[in-house]
Amino acid sequence: MKHPRTTLLGILTIVATIAGAAVEFLKTGSCNLIALTTGVTVGVGLIKAADSANVQ
Repeated sequence: MKHPRTTLLGILTIVATIAGAAVEFLKTGSCNLIALTTGVTVGVGLIKAADSANVQ
């Protein structure tokens, strides 16, 4: 079962990653695509994660 906190953390991870990349782009004119891809992938993983049913 998905837990709302896990989904919220995934969304916030994606938003923070994109915001960080946008700030970096505005400061330097380029952004680290590897870090951007990694952050978005982690966020999607958190959104898709199914929490263990054995945890109480």
